[in-house]
Amino acid sequence: MHYAKAGWQGLLGLRYSGDVYADNANTTSVSAWHTLDINLQRQYEKNNWRWIPFVGIQNATNQQYFDTIRLNAFGQRYYEPAAQRNFFAGIKFQW
Repeated sequence: MHYAKAGWQGLLGLRYSGDVYADNANTTSVSAWHTLDINLQRQYEKNNWRWIPFVGIQNATNQQYFDTIRLNAFGQRYYEPAAQRNFFAGIKFQW
């Protein structure tokens, strides 16, 4: 979902993955998961310059899930855990 008004922009992102199997025999499964991402930014302009400070949260609900599933991995090492909740901020400059 995207929101924009008077230089402000907000974005809510929901990602979902259903159950998947990690091997061809369908004996090892990975549970479904969902995450929520939140981003907010404000645009400022002066002369030919534009700067856009932004902040955000990835995985706002701190869902524990596997980011990468390696199908039929050696030694049953199928899973790579995803990042926990994390915050970010910055400024973009344009001329």
